[in-house]
Amino acid sequence: MTRKKTKAKPPDHRPRSRASRPFVVLWTLAVAAASTAFVVQMGLRSQSLEIGYELGRAHTKLARLREVRRVLEVEVESHKTPERVELIARTLLGMSEPPPERILPAGREPEEPKEEHADLRTGVHP
Repeated sequence: MTRKKTKAKPPDHRPRSRASRPFVVLWTLAVAAASTAFVVQMGLRSQSLEIGYELGRAHTKLARLREVRRVLEVEVESHKTPERVELIARTLLGMSEPPPERILPAGREPEEPKEEHADLRTGVHP
């Protein structure tokens, strides 16, 4: 039996059918959309990390400022005590108690008690 030799068909160089074109277009769009979503997600993640670091720096600065405020409040209160005021007046400003002759009365002088009234300590009338 002899077989007939069949000739091999030459490759088909015709354009692909129209049915495969929408698949390629949709596949390309899907890859582009996925790539875009990935890039956007990475950008948002990067921005989120940067904001997180900035928030951490702000919290650190706030804690430091609160501590400085507390220290300054303690210092202000210590400056209000009479002992502290006297210490600063005597040491830094060179102040001292004035002698009695340098003290001037403010306003009118108090009246002397009248002798007509009874002495309250002894109860004796004049």
